Amino acid sequence: MPEASSHLAPVVTLSMVLMFSLGYPSLTLSCPQPCACYFSTEVHCTFRSLTAVPSGIPKLVERINFGFNNIQSVRKEFFDGLQRLELLMLHGNDIQNLPDKVFKNLSSLQALKIS
Repeated sequence: MPEASSHLAPVVTLSMVLMFSLGYPSLTLSCPQPCACYFSTEVHCTFRSLTAVPSGIPKLVERINFGFNNIQSVRKEFFDGLQRLELLMLHGNDIQNLPDKVFKNLSSLQALKIS
């Protein structure tokens, strides 16, 4: 039996290297495309040429950066269920108007950057 376990050692080592270098699947699978999610509570979408807020934002997110894109409109539905969202950055986009109460349900929101 020791011979079989010595053959598995390189496979286990390779699996661990891939897991740590590529990130944990549970953190990366819920990230909206083409954004980056380095932590499970953050979504980084700066300079991605987005024309709209992407779908698939994780419900447990606390910080979102959509800065410097081409987003033209924001709807309340984009942020449904984001009860833990504390920081929302929408600066550097082409948002012309905001619907009434668009951020009303973001009960944890502490900082909003928009221009």
